[in-house]
Formats: sequence, structure tokens, C-alpha cells
Amino acid sequence: LGPFIGAVAGEMLGGSDFSSANWGKLTTLDLTKATIEKGGEYYYMDSNKEEYNTSNHVIGEYMFYGCANLQSISLPENLISIETATFTNCSSLQTVHIPSGTIGASSFTNSVALASVTIGDGVTSIGSAAFKDCDALTTVTIGTGIEQISSEAFYDCDALISIDIVKGTIGTGAFQSCDDLESVTIGKEVTSIGNSAFSGCSSLTSIFIPKATIGTKAFQSCALTHVSLGESVTKIPDAAFYNNGSIQEIYCYN
Repeated sequence: LGPFIGAVAGEMLGGSDFSSANWGKLTTLDLTKATIEKGGEYYYMDSNKEEYNTSNHVIGEYMFYGCANLQSISLPENLISIETATFTNCSSLQTVHIPSGTIGASSFTNSVALASVTIGDGVTSIGSAAFKDCDALTTVTIGTGIEQISSEAFYDCDALISIDIVKGTIGTGAFQSCDDLESVTIGKEVTSIGNSAFSGCSSLTSIFIPKATIGTKAFQSCALTHVSLGESVTKIPDAAFYNNGSIQEIYCYN
């Protein structure tokens, strides 16, 4: 698929040439059974005229950057990684399925129409600001393979309603300012919740933390009324629950 992407990026996807006025016509792309291989023409040229070419099993930097008409994409099952800014500013992208690999920093930043993301069990990490400012994002399914959700990964995703995190680490500000976030499930294999991870989640009313360490200001300025801490939680740091004026109960199993 490397030669294919290089040859048609400008015409179908948009953006292989930074000066091109044609920002693509493709709306739906299913790459589930495809294999991305090294080779072919460059698929993107930046303002410094640096050329970007495909690599084996990698969705490369800027590969779909600014594809204004792309609405839905399913990525290859043998994917190793999605690189930086791959889908940034894809203003019509609504749904994406990521079966495996790692998700790079800022890979979907400012994809303002993105409503649904499915992250498969083969995905191991979500990079910094990966889905930052995806204002329409309401549904995120995170698989069981995730080991790290990096800083500001879902920062300011205002429409996100619920999230279920099975294991791994949650970075600084990972879900900060998600105004509509009502339900957060923290699994027993989540080991740490970073500073300000859920700060400013003004619709979040209850939380149960079975085991993870809690960062400073982790739940500052939420709407918490009930907090439950598992027996493995031994410390509450500075301002962890600051400015939650409606808290009625904090229950510690230890």
C-alpha cells in the first residue's frame, strides 16, 4: 500500500503537496486487510519541502493531515504505530477503529467532528494530546492492552460522557476539562493517576479508585459527591479533591 498512498495522496486524500489547493475527495477508507509497505512516492511535503514516505506497518506523520472530507477510517490489523499528527485537522472525520500498535502524539488533535473511537486490545499506548480538542467525541472504547495514556491525551474533549480504563497509567491532564464526563471506571490494574488527570471534569460526581497512586490536583474542580478509595490506596496528595464543594462521603477501605 506504500506505492498506492504515495501515488494518490494528493488526488484522493489531499495534502501530498503543501501548496496544493485540492484537499481530497475520499470520504471512507477501510484498510483492515491492507498492508502498508515501505516505498513509493512521497505522500506529503511540508512547508520546508521535506518529503515523507511510507514505512512498513506504520501510518506515518501527516499521512492524512488535513483530509477535510475523510469521514470514516478502519486501520490495518497488523499496524505497528500511528505517528505524530497523522489525522490532525481532519475536520470531517467521525469514526475511527484502531486495532493495534501505538497512537502517536497529536495524532487526532483538533479533529472536531470525531465522535467515536474504538481502540482495540492490541493497542498499547496513547500519545500526548492524541485526541486533544476533539470537541464532538462522545464514545471512546479502550481495549485491555493499554499500558499508558499519556499527558493531555483527551484534554478538553467536552462531549465525552464515560470512560473505562482497565489498566496502565493515566498521564498528567489526560482527561482534564472534559466537561460532560459523568462516569469514570478505574480498573484494579491501573497503577497511577497523574497530576490534574481529571481536573475540571465538572460533571463527574463519583469515583472509585481501587489501587492506583493519585497525583496532585487529580480530581480538582469536579462535581464529586462520593469518593471511594481501595485498600491499596495509602496516600491522598495535595489538592487531589480540591474545590469539590458537594462531597458528602469519602470512604477508605484501608
